[in-house]
Amino acid sequence: MSVWLQGLQVRTVVIGALALTLCLPVILWFVTAGPSFAVKSADGTFSAALVLVLVGFVILLVWRALAATYAVDAGDLWGTIVAVALVSFSISYGLGLVADARSRAGWTMALIGALGGVAYVAIDRWGRARLREAAASDAVRRRRAEEAAARARRASEEEAARWQRARQDTHTGPRHGQRTWWDILGVSPHASIDEINQRYRQLVMQYHPDRVAGLGPELIEVAERQTRLINAALADARQARGHVAGDVD
Repeated sequence: MSVWLQGLQVRTVVIGALALTLCLPVILWFVTAGPSFAVKSADGTFSAALVLVLVGFVILLVWRALAATYAVDAGDLWGTIVAVALVSFSISYGLGLVADARSRAGWTMALIGALGGVAYVAIDRWGRARLREAAASDAVRRRRAEEAAARARRASEEEAARWQRARQDTHTGPRHGQRTWWDILGVSPHASIDEINQRYRQLVMQYHPDRVAGLGPELIEVAERQTRLINAALADARQARGHVAGDVD
């Protein structure tokens, strides 16, 4: 799952938690004290509730603004818990004052709102942690893909260099005195016959017809010439070691 989709899920959960935090006190108010509000005379409790609500929202907005200004991850700071809890407390207690300033319902709703604020921030922190883990996993996958691509490029470059050397090698021969058999085979001049045979097998396998079948006529011709050059070098090596030319041991 991509980081964007995980972020969308986290935002959905956080918004849902915040909505529940704000709506639960309202529902509780309608159930407990709402019906009696219609028969109460108007007084100053509504103004007090409105002030509390506004203060809570101002606290949250100021905190978010400071966090954005100073590049602080608000989801990782306890101040966010305090800010959200104060907003929920203000809304809940304000609604309680509107319902009945002397009722315990206001304090009950305030407690529910504060707990809801803490739950909201806890979910927010969990979501941010999930996003960080997903981003770290994506970074690891990208790094591994880049390393694999780099290895493939190096292998391709080495293969191209090997074929370039093969083209150059086919223009010279061990019997013409331009290159020695140990130079062509890539062994020491004092190598044993077993070492020479082992190296010969490795070189011949590189230019085996099955390996070059799909590389095009030019490279197939280069492989054939290189194979003949390697065979001639082996014959010179066996002659130098006093072995009769023939099959490799």
